[in-house]
Amino acid sequence: MLNRRQILAGLFALPLTLAGCEIDTINSFPTKAAHVRVVNAIPNAPSLDVKVDGATSWPALPFEGMTGYSDFSNQTHTFSVTVTGAISTLTQANFNLAGEASYTLIAFGPVEAPALLLLSDDTISPSSGRFLLRVANAAAGAATFDVYVTAPGAALDTLAPNLSSISYGGSTGFLQLSSGTLQLRLTQTGTKAVIYDSGARNWSDNTATDAIMYTRSGGQLVNLALADINGANQRVIVNSTLTDVKFVNAAFDTGAVNSLFSQS
Repeated sequence: MLNRRQILAGLFALPLTLAGCEIDTINSFPTKAAHVRVVNAIPNAPSLDVKVDGATSWPALPFEGMTGYSDFSNQTHTFSVTVTGAISTLTQANFNLAGEASYTLIAFGPVEAPALLLLSDDTISPSSGRFLLRVANAAAGAATFDVYVTAPGAALDTLAPNLSSISYGGSTGFLQLSSGTLQLRLTQTGTKAVIYDSGARNWSDNTATDAIMYTRSGGQLVNLALADINGANQRVIVNSTLTDVKFVNAAFDTGAVNSLFSQS
């Protein structure tokens, strides 16, 4: 049987033993990592090296490439991008990451005027039969745009946009919509001039998605990258059904001509 002296010695030693252990209890606060993924929307660079605090975290990310989430500590980090194989930094920015939060970092614009945009992907889950959509404008050279999400083939003439006046480098909040087969179109703000058309596309129930608009080679038309926040975590490019056509009359001595384009 233990005597009184032995019992007291054991009690005094207990805090020293516990001090060497990390115990997840109501009184302890274990560190939770933040999560960051990257989208490369810089069209005139073959690929990018994306660095965090000077160390390359995503090497040789191609144009239109989208990574999965990687974990980082809850503090301010310096994010920078460099054309793969180059020495000088294209652009960099400091962002503070919160515990367990998820983020999408978009590198966008031409190499002559690059920029970084950090989106917080933390959101509530949509209700049953619904999905969440957020739109970011990373389309250099394109006009400010409005967003329409409609039944396939619906005329836009009498419809109001779901989201309006999204300027370059900006993003919207999350829009909650009924899931199903829908058509996403962008128009120049205040007009019905369509600059992007997804065609009919299925939007899954109970998902949240970043819709990132970007340009491939300048001009007014834009393209779409979709990156799921939850759901299947799909990362896909949804090419527009539209294309730009420029007509040049080089027929000598014919005068003015009419042109006819047909869709097959």
